[in-house]
Amino acid sequence: MNRYIILLLLLPALAACTKKEDHTTGSLPAHSYQVSGVKDVALKHNMAGDTTELTISPGSLVQEQVILSVLNYDTASLKIWLESQAGVSPYSTYLYTRAKMAVPGTYSATVRAISENRDTILQPYKIVVDSTNEGDCIEYFIKAITGTHPTTWIGSLGGDPAYISMENNNGVKKGILPRLYVGRSYKTIIRTNNDSPVYFDIDCNSGEIKIPLQKVYAGIQEYWVRGDGYLMPRTYSYEINYLSTPDSSNLNYATLTIKGTMNF
Repeated sequence: MNRYIILLLLLPALAACTKKEDHTTGSLPAHSYQVSGVKDVALKHNMAGDTTELTISPGSLVQEQVILSVLNYDTASLKIWLESQAGVSPYSTYLYTRAKMAVPGTYSATVRAISENRDTILQPYKIVVDSTNEGDCIEYFIKAITGTHPTTWIGSLGGDPAYISMENNNGVKKGILPRLYVGRSYKTIIRTNNDSPVYFDIDCNSGEIKIPLQKVYAGIQEYWVRGDGYLMPRTYSYEINYLSTPDSSNLNYATLTIKGTMNF
């Protein structure tokens, strides 16, 4: 009888030990919510970029606020933003990714989600920027500067309007500088004739702008123009430096500069 009594007294302790062993060997609890839709994207230099729908779903019947953000990406080369950054699960939002004249290659970014109870989910993804042909690059540049106000300078003097546009001749797109200032000094510069624009090239893959040597007219006077420049996506700006002279073999006039901003 005493043995039966001892066994009955030991049963609760044995059950407690068994329960403790099951708890320590079980799997870790899952996140209290889920983020789906994050994927690698491929980009070209255009205003369309990539649009990806993200869905935040509760992991249980409990609804909670989840805040989203995008981390660890090259802000000088990419523009990434969310349609909405916070909501109560379940909800959906859109992730937008656009190349800012980025050098072709593979970039990375991370979508971070944080819930009310600080449950954090990190989802990295890759952005592959493809090379862009000259015509598409010029079209992208023209759209990026639409509504801005580029100006022409000689040294620290100037600030007069500069004009930049695009010519599309049967699908062949060229950048043009209509009514470009030419001349020796700020007091003597004049604009080229309406029918005598200066053509330029842009390489989105390197960020370079080129004005090949060409002849234009201002009134009855002929001028030879050439120059180069560069895109500065980190500061949303660009600069084109050029020289003009009546003699194509001796471009020794003062340098004129066109400065402007871009909107991506």
